[in-house]
Amino acid sequence: MLIPLLIAAMATHSELAPPVLHEPDPVLAGYLIEAADNHPALAQRYEEWRAALEVIPQVTSLDDPMFRYGQFIRSSMGRAEFELMQKFPWFGTLAAKGDAATAEAEAALQRFFAERDTVFYGVRRWYREYQWLGDQLRVIESQQTVVDYVADLVEAKLSLGLATDAEWYRINIASTQLQDQFDGLHEQIPAVAAALAAAMGRRGGESVPLPLPERSGLPPEPPDMESVHDRIASVNPSLRIADHRIESLRYQEVLARKRGRPEFTIGLEYMLNRRDRSMVGGQPTLETLAAANRLGQVAAGQMAPMPIDILMDANMVNMARREAGRQEGPRDNLMLSVTVSLPIYRERVRAGVNEARAMQRAVQHEREAQLLELEAAAAQAHFRMRDGSRRFAVHEVSLLPQAELTIESIGEKYAADAFGVSFIDVVESTQLLLEFELEKARALREWRMGEAELLLLTSGELPRYDENARAEIEPTTPYLPLIEAEIPLIEAEEAAE
Repeated sequence: MLIPLLIAAMATHSELAPPVLHEPDPVLAGYLIEAADNHPALAQRYEEWRAALEVIPQVTSLDDPMFRYGQFIRSSMGRAEFELMQKFPWFGTLAAKGDAATAEAEAALQRFFAERDTVFYGVRRWYREYQWLGDQLRVIESQQTVVDYVADLVEAKLSLGLATDAEWYRINIASTQLQDQFDGLHEQIPAVAAALAAAMGRRGGESVPLPLPERSGLPPEPPDMESVHDRIASVNPSLRIADHRIESLRYQEVLARKRGRPEFTIGLEYMLNRRDRSMVGGQPTLETLAAANRLGQVAAGQMAPMPIDILMDANMVNMARREAGRQEGPRDNLMLSVTVSLPIYRERVRAGVNEARAMQRAVQHEREAQLLELEAAAAQAHFRMRDGSRRFAVHEVSLLPQAELTIESIGEKYAADAFGVSFIDVVESTQLLLEFELEKARALREWRMGEAELLLLTSGELPRYDENARAEIEPTTPYLPLIEAEIPLIEAEEAAE
C-alpha cells in the first residue's frame, strides 16, 4: 500500500535524486521493498512531509478580508454602517513566507529519507544476524562430520584393542558438545526471525521464511575513504536537513527585515443615512398642482403661452421639489480608506534579524558537528569491512586449508597407530578446525555489518568497488525511482475525495 506513497515522496520537490536500490542479494532486496511498503515509521514521515507541503498555500495567501457592520441605536444622521477591509503586507513578504515553507517541506522530505535509511539499516542488520546464525549452524554441521569421522577411527581402534575407553568417552563428549551448540543456535532462529519481521514492519512477530544462506565467497574490498566522505557530504539526509533548515532561516531573516516595513489596509465603507419620510408621499398644495397643470397645457399647446405666467408657475414647481428633497434628509455616503501601519519600534526588528542570523550560525555549527560524527562512524564501518575482509582472506586462503591438511594427516597417522601421534593431537586439530571455521564466519559477519553501517551513512549506495561483484538488482515492485511531481497526484486525490 505504501509503495505508491514512497514513489510519490521521491518527487522533484527535492534537489537530491533518491538512490536506486543496489542489492545483489534478491532475498534481501525483497525484504527491503517489503519494509518500504509496510513500515509505519515511513508512513509517519511521509504524512509529515505531506502536511509540510500543505503549509505552503497557507502562508502564501492574503489574510481573510474583514467585514464590519454597525447599527446606530440613536443618531440624527445615520442608521447603519457597512465596511469591507483587506490587509496587504509589504511587497515580497508572501513570497518569502512561501520560500521558507518550501525549505521546511524539503527538510521534511529529507527526514523521510533519513527514516528510510534507518529502516533499511534495521532490515540489513537483522538479516546479517540471520546469516551469521546460519553460518554458525553450517560450520557446526560440518564439524560434526569431522567428529563422526574421528569417532569411527576410535571405534575401529577400540575394537582392535588399540584405543582406550577414555578416548571413546572423550570423542563422545566432543560430539555432545557440538550437538548442544547446534541446538542452542537453532533455538535462536525464532527470536532473530521475529526481530527481522519487526524490522520489515510485519505485525505479530510473523516468522520470516529465510533459508540458510550458501557459503559466501571472498568479500570485495571496501571503497576508498575519500569517495565515501564525498558521498556522505553530498547525500546524507541529516546534512541535507541542516542545509534546508539554514535555507529556511535565511528566508526568516528576510521576513524579519520586512517586518520593519509598513502594512496596508484598504477599506470600503458605506453609511446608510437617516431620512425623514414624514412628508414623502404626502399631497402637494393646490397652488403647486395648478401651476404644474398650466405648464402641462402650455407644453401641449392647449393654452396660449404667457412668459410671465410660465416663469412664475415654473418657479413654484421648482421650489416645491426642493422642499420635498430637504424633507427626505441627506443621501447615503460611500468612503474609500487606506490604513498604513507605522513600524517605529526598530529595536524589535533588529532583534528579529539578529535572531535569524544566530540560528543560521547555530545550525551551521550543528551541521559541521554532524559531519564530523558521520565521518568518524564511516571510518569505523570502513575498518570493520577492511578488517573482516582481511581476516576472511587469511582463514579462507591460508589457515583453513592448513588445518584441513593437518587433521587429515593426523587422522591417518592416528588410524595407523603411528608413533608420536596421540588422541589429544586429533582432538586439538579438530577443535582448531572448528575455531578457524567460526572465525571465518565471524569475519564475514563483521564485513557485512560494516557494509550495512556504511550504507546507512551513504543513503543506500556505496561508491562502486567492482561492477562485477556488485550487480544492480531491478526489483519487480516499483521502488523509489524519480517520477512525476507530487502536486498533481495530491490534486487528483483531493478531486477524487
